[in-house]
Parts: sequence; structure tokens; C-alpha cells
Amino acid sequence: MTDLPGEPARVTFAVDVQNLRPCHRCGGDPYLAVTIPHATMSGNRTIPLCPRCDAADSVSHGLLAFFAVHSAVAESNTNVFQELARQWVAAKLQQPGTVTDDTFQTEVDAWRAGEFD
Repeated sequence: MTDLPGEPARVTFAVDVQNLRPCHRCGGDPYLAVTIPHATMSGNRTIPLCPRCDAADSVSHGLLAFFAVHSAVAESNTNVFQELARQWVAAKLQQPGTVTDDTFQTEVDAWRAGEFD
């Protein structure tokens, strides 16, 4: 868990780099997933960082470049990773999540398959 300065209180978020579910947009392998508070309702949402889907997202470029250079987060690059992750999460907190019929059905199917247990 990492704290992010927010208004009016600090926002806590969790970053996962292991045991990742496939990207919900393309089915590919994300570099990481972050769980953050939902912007418009109570609860959390999980956002993957996908090299394919997020390539055109300027907010994601820093973290995508990090993983293009580094195969993993290591002791020698932890500070750089933390700063890039904080910037990315801060931007994602400002973007409300969207739910489409397809993404909703994907989540329901994953829940029924026990992927959220």
C-alpha cells in the first residue's frame, strides 16, 4: 500500500505486480494493476497498466517507459518507480471509471469464476 497526497485526506492505493489478471480491454498481460478509490461512487476500482492499451495514453508513458527499460522493480530503481506510480495514480484518480455492457459482463464472469475470492 502506498499513500498519495490528496484532498482533503490522503488516498491509499495498492499496486500489484504479481498474479495479475489479463487486461480487461485486450486480454493481454499488464505490467501492473493498481487498486484505487472510485472517483464517483463508494468502493474501489482496479486499473491495469497495459503496454498495448495504454500506449496512446500520455499519462501512462512514464511507467510504460520504466518497464521498457527495467524488467522488474528492484531495490536500485524503487524510488523512480514510486514517483512514476504516484504520478500515474494521481492522474487516474481524476479520471472517472467507465462501465460498458462488455466490461460489466467481463467482471460478472470473473466473479462467477471465483477470480475475486
